Amino acid sequence: MLEIFKNLLTEKGAELHARTIAGEKMQITRFAIGNGTYTGKETEAALAKMTALKSEKNSYGVTGAEEVNKATCKLFLAATNEKITAGYYVTEIGIYAAGEDGKEVLYSIIVAQPDKPEWMSAYNGVAIGSLKYYDYISVGNAENVVIQPGSGGVLTLDEVATVAETREYLGF
Repeated sequence: MLEIFKNLLTEKGAELHARTIAGEKMQITRFAIGNGTYTGKETEAALAKMTALKSEKNSYGVTGAEEVNKATCKLFLAATNEKITAGYYVTEIGIYAAGEDGKEVLYSIIVAQPDKPEWMSAYNGVAIGSLKYYDYISVGNAENVVIQPGSGGVLTLDEVATVAETREYLGF
């Protein structure tokens, strides 16, 4: 599991968050993983200004989600190595979302401890590998959040059941 240095809402994410509180619909569109370089000294203010990952490598649809409360969603994120030809260390994860205007923004960012990234191996042509993450995000008004479902990685049977229940609950 990725050891987290920082996990926060970006400035663009905070703007979109405020709009959902005001009643606008928001769609979580995807998540991405990358291998950008971080020192561990980045401030929250500097990270919040980011509009994209430093070095996005792969992008995936959100595997599933559940409403934790009226202001928070738990996202299930599974990334597969199926299209990866060269392995890399995952140092950053971005959650992307769009408002009713359709403009996608980097909603939140997760940065790994610089000395504890997670390895994403290249696909060997035989067995697909995956990394799984769970992220709690503040959405302001969960009733106004739509998840763009997608496939990412390999799930356990328990996770398949949870995702199926979640998708039924969220209507997709």
